[in-house]
This record gives sequence, C-alpha cells and structure tokens, in this order.
Amino acid sequence: MKKSEDTKKRILVAAEEEFAQKGFYGARVDEIAECAEVNKRMLYAYFGNKEELYKTVLLNVYNSLSLAEDSLIENDKNTDAATAVQNVIGLYFDFLKNNDNFVRMLMWENLNNANCLKSAKTQNIKKNMIDYIEKKICEGKIEGIFSQNASAQRVTTALLTFVFSYFSNKHTLSLVLDKNLASQEELNTHREFVCDLIINYLKN
Repeated sequence: MKKSEDTKKRILVAAEEEFAQKGFYGARVDEIAECAEVNKRMLYAYFGNKEELYKTVLLNVYNSLSLAEDSLIENDKNTDAATAVQNVIGLYFDFLKNNDNFVRMLMWENLNNANCLKSAKTQNIKKNMIDYIEKKICEGKIEGIFSQNASAQRVTTALLTFVFSYFSNKHTLSLVLDKNLASQEELNTHREFVCDLIINYLKN
C-alpha cells in the first residue's frame, strides 16, 4: 500500500512540473513517466489517461490554495472587516509567491479557454472564500466602516485579478519597468497598494 502511494506521489509531482512548464497539449506522458521512474503502463493503471492525470494535478494545485484559504477562515477570531480583507490579500500574495506551478497552470488553462477546468469539478472550490469575503463586507457595512454600495463580487474579482496578474506578468513587467518584481521589496509595495486600493473602494 505504501509503495503504491509513493509511486502515485512521484507521478503527480512529475506531472505537475511537466504540465506547468508545457501545458496539457505540450506535456508528454513519456517524460512524466521517465521523471517519476515508472513505466507508462503503470501510470495509466493509476490515472487512466493523460486527461485524467491532468485533471488530478489541476485539482491538487487548486486544493493546495483551498487548504490555505480554509486555514485563514478557521483561524478568524472575530477579525474586524478591514483587517480580514487585508489578510485575504496577504494570503494570495504569499501563496502565489511560493507556488509558481499554480500560476503557470492557470495561465495555460486561460489560454485553452479553461476546457479542462470546466470538467474537473472545480466550480465550487472557491465557495468558502467567496462566502467569507461576502460575510466580512456585510459585517463592515453593518459596522458603518464600509459603503453600502460596496460589491462583494467586485472586491473578489479585483482582489484575484490584481494579485494574480502581478505574478503571471512579473517576468515581462520586470523587463519593461526595469525592476525586479519578484523582489520582496516590490512584492511588499504592490501588496500595500492593492490593500489600499480595495479598502478605499470599500469605504467610499
């Protein structure tokens, strides 16, 4: 049993790297099997085919973010609304900084019109965090610190867009702006900017 689980883990690690670097259509099962030190027959025995392996990897990278989101939500000890929103922004900055493969796989999915994502049962994977953001914005409205016109949907969209686009474009923007956007200093500056932007929207 342990050997079987170890083999599956090796396949998934190798597959994540291959899919992140080359996307679904560019990745080769031969390369994944060689990197995982298994034969293709064993790989197919565990995952069926290339598409099912890809979906498993996609769910795994999404679930890694969901675990971080759930941990933040569970550890919320009556955090005030503004701080809670800032904590969520900080969570995404920290996660994406340390998970390049997540960023790459989402970029590939966007290029391919989210074809695999649509069938990988990820539609509700962000529901807990979306509900949490809506709850905190509602609390902020009740407390009188957020505008009654503030939209939870707009905040969620802006938050995810501002943070993700920073990491998905950091290489080209670093060249264009002649700055290292991957440096901790630049990350902190942009994180503060996004926090200020969203909090100001919520309050006005």
